[in-house]
Amino acid sequence: NWWKNHFAKFPVLARIAKDILTIPTSTIPSESAFSAGRRVLDEKRSCLDSQSIEMCVCKKDWDQAS
Repeated sequence: NWWKNHFAKFPVLARIAKDILTIPTSTIPSESAFSAGRRVLDEKRSCLDSQSIEMCVCKKDWDQAS
């Protein structure tokens, strides 16, 4: 509302604020990635390389889909 009330005084900044402030923020993708990593990595599998972890996550997703 502040930007609406002060649009005449700061037209360019008001447009920039409108563009930036209307972008929804979400942490769901990052939370999902950490949750998937937590499901794959444990004390026994803490030394897996990134390719092996990716394979485990994909396999788990495929298993859940079928």
